Amino acid sequence: MLYLLVSSLLLVQFSVKVDSVLVTATVRDKNGSYITDLQQEDFQIFENKIPQKIDFFSRQDHPVSLAIVLDASKSMSDKVQQVRNACMSFIKTSNPDDEVFILSFNRQTYLHADFTRDHSELEEGLNNVFFWGETALWNALLAAVEHHRDGLLPRKAILAITDGENTTSPKTYEKALKSLSRADLTLYFMVMGGEVHSASWKLVQKLAQATGGECFLLKGPEEIQPVALELAKEIRHQYTISYVSSLPPDGTWRDIEVRVVENKRKKDIVLEGVKKGYYSR
Repeated sequence: MLYLLVSSLLLVQFSVKVDSVLVTATVRDKNGSYITDLQQEDFQIFENKIPQKIDFFSRQDHPVSLAIVLDASKSMSDKVQQVRNACMSFIKTSNPDDEVFILSFNRQTYLHADFTRDHSELEEGLNNVFFWGETALWNALLAAVEHHRDGLLPRKAILAITDGENTTSPKTYEKALKSLSRADLTLYFMVMGGEVHSASWKLVQKLAQATGGECFLLKGPEEIQPVALELAKEIRHQYTISYVSSLPPDGTWRDIEVRVVENKRKKDIVLEGVKKGYYSR
């Protein structure tokens, strides 16, 4: 499948086969600085411990289809301005060719801005989020995955911001986990005021890690802005890799492992942001 991404400044051709498995990876040195000059031959991919042939590799700053999913339950009402400011900073720091949509959720899920690159539309959407009710987090993630199917870009991500645990429809967690694992997207969480050993934290961490994403546990709303800015930079420094599995499709879970071929220069690097696996189609 061929995707053509057009802006007033550039034409980007991003070619990925329909049956490819898409993987992103972040590489840092021991001081935390991004390493962005690795080549395709520096990477190895394994599925269920079986080596796979890379059919697409890029270290360019490719745009992404991005869902911003905001907890609009009553407990978030005192954090409104910090959340809106952080979201706009995140959007402005991201690739200008990203297509973004905004969802909010309490007991239900609401679409405030559909796929757009227009920052004024996104800002208007954020200003139309109102906070009340309970927290149907798993349902909101399912809605984001479903809406992502309308996106035009191969790379997809979800940024979910919440301050609490799911309080309705707990049975949808496993459904959300499977749906996220089947989708070629990366999930990032910002969780305010939680405990690292709590059951809810472990659940969201499992969801994010399954997709190669991250969970950020924030002490308060004042930490949203700097974390959002750093996350936007991280997404822009990711490697994009794909492969066609050598195993026949059977609907089962497949473990994914990405390695960087070691040599004297690369022995101190840190590899992050690789999804744990996926459900074959």
